[in-house]
Amino acid sequence: MNGGYMGVARQNGGYGYSYRSYIERQSRRYPVMIYTLVQCVPCNRAKHLLATTYPDVPSHYLELVGVEDWQRQLQADLHQMTGQVTFPYIFVCGDFIGGASNLFEMHKSGQLRQVLNNCMPRQ
Repeated sequence: MNGGYMGVARQNGGYGYSYRSYIERQSRRYPVMIYTLVQCVPCNRAKHLLATTYPDVPSHYLELVGVEDWQRQLQADLHQMTGQVTFPYIFVCGDFIGGASNLFEMHKSGQLRQVLNNCMPRQ
């Protein structure tokens, strides 16, 4: 891809660019990809769960302040792609799972470890 910030190539309405392809690439690149906000309690709880319970899982976080146009557009694209309006936006193995409560539900049921084991390369 060519073009603007973070590999964004096509323009749309809103703030001028679509981050959809960037979001899709990042969600496939890492077993866990989380889009968070600064000082977001559910975001911090989700990151803490992953850091303490799943230290073997490569996770990536993009923390937004939300004051720059590109961040507002990224948030708008996350909302459009997922239908969710609140942070965090959590992708596991390329699939959007929801927010922090969904992550904790998957963890408590054992489903999170199972999904992660199925998508992570064997060591």
